[in-house]
Amino acid sequence: MHGDLSQFAAMEEHSNVQCPVHRVSITPCDAAELKPLLEHLSDNLGVNLNAPGNQQFPRGTLTSDGRLDLCKQSLGVDHCLSVTKALEHNTQVRSLMLGTDAIGDTGAAAVAGLASINSHLEVLYLGCNNIGPAGALALGNTLAASAPNITGLWLKRNPLGPEGAATIAHMLRSNQHLRVLDLVNTDLRASGVQAIVDALCSDNHSLQSLYLSGNGLEAASAVDLARLLRDAPHIKALYLSVNRLGDEGALVLADALRHNHTLHTLELASNGISQQGARALFDAARHSSLQSLNLGYAPSTKVLGAQANCLGDEGAVQAAHLIDESFTLRKLNLTRNNISKHGHAILFDAALRSTQLTQLSTDSRLPDELNEHLQRNLSLCGEVVSQDQAMIRSVYR
Repeated sequence: MHGDLSQFAAMEEHSNVQCPVHRVSITPCDAAELKPLLEHLSDNLGVNLNAPGNQQFPRGTLTSDGRLDLCKQSLGVDHCLSVTKALEHNTQVRSLMLGTDAIGDTGAAAVAGLASINSHLEVLYLGCNNIGPAGALALGNTLAASAPNITGLWLKRNPLGPEGAATIAHMLRSNQHLRVLDLVNTDLRASGVQAIVDALCSDNHSLQSLYLSGNGLEAASAVDLARLLRDAPHIKALYLSVNRLGDEGALVLADALRHNHTLHTLELASNGISQQGARALFDAARHSSLQSLNLGYAPSTKVLGAQANCLGDEGAVQAAHLIDESFTLRKLNLTRNNISKHGHAILFDAALRSTQLTQLSTDSRLPDELNEHLQRNLSLCGEVVSQDQAMIRSVYR
């Protein structure tokens, strides 16, 4: 990676799909390995104050900010039930992270039951867990009827399908507390996206960050996605990378973006967008509220059958105009877009003129002068930290 691309990649680790949905198969860990953690949780103990920072167990880690990190700890269904039982009266854990643990629908139902009785839980991270429509139903029913404390639901890489999406959409019509919904690579299909959008454009007014990357969405779905930009001003961040929207979809989104003044983050990496679509997006973004725009390349592009964007030097020129004219843009990703040395020079000159841009990701190493300039901008403007993403940061992935 070049320039500060590695920093951008780290920041976006939760929004990019890494591989297709597949059934997770594990050998459950030995119960004896989990016992110390279960006893600690049942006794409602926090992190050891004599050793500030993370407290690690043979299985799992408890952090000082309230994350219980059990990602990739080979729990399986039975151990998941033991964890939820131990947490029933726990007041220390704010974020329950069970990524890639093969908990299935039964485990998802147990987590839903826990969320209904433990008012201290705020975040449920359940990515890559063999959760299907039945698990989505259990979670949806709980979040529709109770659990007002839950602000983040992360379900990436679970085979929810359109049926699961319909359940989540039904939940959104009643729930007014959820801020983050992650449906990356969940096989939503066009009908599932339409159901989600319908709910967000009518009854729901709380959701701020919506992750829909890696769902193979075609240009036709852009009509629904554009409705979010027009009719759901509460949406601040929209993640659409590794889909198949193309120029046709980009044009539809750009038309809606022209009238949107609330969206802060838009991700469209690896969508087969060329100069035509990019030109419309850059033009629309000039007078928008966008702070972060990603038209770069996602790691899962090939494995999910998506196409890279190809903006070329013409796209670089349009991006430079955006940098010059936007009063809000702070982060721009244009990696792997077939931009030449000349195109990079145009981008770098524009970035040097900017007083608010803090991050520019391209395939070319940023000149030292530009790196220093971006750092000065960062020190003056301050860094925008996503607390929602911080609460799902894992020590195991």
